[in-house]
Amino acid sequence: MLKRFPQTAWSRNSTSLRKRSQVYDTVHRKQISSLSPDEFSSYFKECVPHTISGSRIAVAFSGGPDSTCLLYLLKELTKTDLTSRNIPKSVVAITIDHDLQACSSRMTEQCAQLAQSIGVQHLTLKIPWGEDPFPPHPSGTFEKLAREARYHLLLQAMIGEGINTIAFGHHLDDQVETALLRLANGSGLIGAAGMRPQRLWGMGFGSGPGVIGWAGQHGMDRWIIRPLLGVPKERIIATCKESGLDYVVDPTNSRPDIALRNQLRYSLQNGSTMNLDGLASGSKKLFDMAANVSADLPAQKLNTDSGPELVPQLQIAVQTLSTYVGNLNNKVSLELKRCLRPSPVSTILLASEDFSRIVDNTIRLEVVRRILRYVSPFPWGSRSAEAGQRSASLQRIVEELSSSPTNGKRRKLAGGGGALWTPVLIDKAGKIKYSGSINDHKQGWLISRQPPIRRYEDQNSDALELDITSKILRALEPQRPEADSSVLEILYDCRFIVHIRTELLRNIMTKHLTSKEKCRRTSNKDTRLTPRTRILLVPHTRYFLPKVVLRTKNEVTYGEGINRGLEHSQSEERYQLPSPIKTQEQSTRRAGMSEIGESDPETELEIARLSPDGKVVTTMMAFDVLGEDNKSVETDVTPDSLSSPVRIDCVRILDTAAARESLPGWPFGK
Repeated sequence: MLKRFPQTAWSRNSTSLRKRSQVYDTVHRKQISSLSPDEFSSYFKECVPHTISGSRIAVAFSGGPDSTCLLYLLKELTKTDLTSRNIPKSVVAITIDHDLQACSSRMTEQCAQLAQSIGVQHLTLKIPWGEDPFPPHPSGTFEKLAREARYHLLLQAMIGEGINTIAFGHHLDDQVETALLRLANGSGLIGAAGMRPQRLWGMGFGSGPGVIGWAGQHGMDRWIIRPLLGVPKERIIATCKESGLDYVVDPTNSRPDIALRNQLRYSLQNGSTMNLDGLASGSKKLFDMAANVSADLPAQKLNTDSGPELVPQLQIAVQTLSTYVGNLNNKVSLELKRCLRPSPVSTILLASEDFSRIVDNTIRLEVVRRILRYVSPFPWGSRSAEAGQRSASLQRIVEELSSSPTNGKRRKLAGGGGALWTPVLIDKAGKIKYSGSINDHKQGWLISRQPPIRRYEDQNSDALELDITSKILRALEPQRPEADSSVLEILYDCRFIVHIRTELLRNIMTKHLTSKEKCRRTSNKDTRLTPRTRILLVPHTRYFLPKVVLRTKNEVTYGEGINRGLEHSQSEERYQLPSPIKTQEQSTRRAGMSEIGESDPETELEIARLSPDGKVVTTMMAFDVLGEDNKSVETDVTPDSLSSPVRIDCVRILDTAAARESLPGWPFGK
């Protein structure tokens, strides 16, 4: 259904701002003002990343009143201040065709027409149900599955268009619904504050590459913003009416049988949540929480069970909690800066004395949660990276960090999230010591990636050993026009991005992967070819940092008395700084191998050397030169950032607010 209002005060072609008219609400007998451009500009600047990469912004555009209003206001905003770095220069509307209704194609066509009438670029993406990674066409309840597919395609569109920020049309009524649904599911104060005006996309909700919802490293520099979170739905409708905006009405949004959110929305529109199990008590919880965090908001002023004032009161409560959580996040950021000390990249060093000075337990819990999210090998932003977001798990870590050591000794702690908390000593120079006198040092905790758990070896044994040979070979294919300048990005352990200038590895691949020796069939049925020489990323040091490895496997025939048939011998060349020492055993084995297993005296490979504080990424050239006696000779190391085939960046971020302005290795913020 297409709603149409006559164009009045805001002309799409007018450069002047006329006086805003007001819409009269006959139900509640009050005047409803539309949203002015100046007011929207203020909302936008509060939630937008400081610099919009490429000066373009996307809008998740369903054609409904919320996203239509947002699209229009953003388009108008682009005309106001062309010099500001915070104002986008152009807007792109992205519509997802869910293909779940008979009218879906017609609705997407209407979306294209609406976007054209507003004057913005429009993209339509249809969910290809049944094609990887999408599941078969859903039947029955499909809300969750449709949302996952929608987010997956929205991210792909952003990547394809080179856009790093997308705006959603969620508003204050949506905030109330989200808060009540979260409370019904057992969320606490943070969840009751609703959606955030700005958040990093993160690594997604999928389990890995090739799975619906997976974002990986592409989600670590892309943002979701919600400029209308403080605006009631009625003001959005008033803005559409005053501006003469058409919009599409999705009939499924008013069907209570499709989703619990629809049931809740229907009940709230009728002034009550009493007929919904688990949600009736949510209103009371929301009011109590808001009263507890605001001295100016007594609970009795908000305590209403039903009637026309229920929704406005709930809106006040959610806004109060949202403001409180925003201030809380800022306090957590300040405490992190005060408590943290320089440490090896991908780790956190927490000063015990400074952490113990934090009085508010909620802030302590949030500090621990952020540290887990940064150190964890699980996808950034996932529940797993934050110990399942279980309050009991976070509280146990807080209590351990705050407790006095037994007999002067503290023990290691693995409290979830794949992080290991190790008690350490910090000397006056800031160096980490694992033993020594407490009198001469400050106490601290070093939080690092937890070693793989043995009982999970069978299902996750290769998580830290990543074969990148096929990726490099594909990047070097002659038919790829961009091969000469392509940079291959590889996410390692959800903690590092490894950048590989593949063209600079062409000589290595050609030398070791000749046409005769390069490949062999893996099985009679499998037609794929597997190179005998592999380039892998493997862990090294106690912190499981990525290291580039050139590994060869060769068939060696042993004497019949030792072993019958063919055995496989493995030689591994580790390209790192400094060059590895070759043992006598390795030299002996190398002498009996074919040419493919011999070390190349002219091999060059670069890796990254990261500074201890994680703030600077320095790329250097390493030459691994072998003489006739197979002894390693290390040449001079020179910085060469312009021609680096490999650069390793820490992809985890501790704090998203300052990530907009910081290097990827060590940002601080929200």
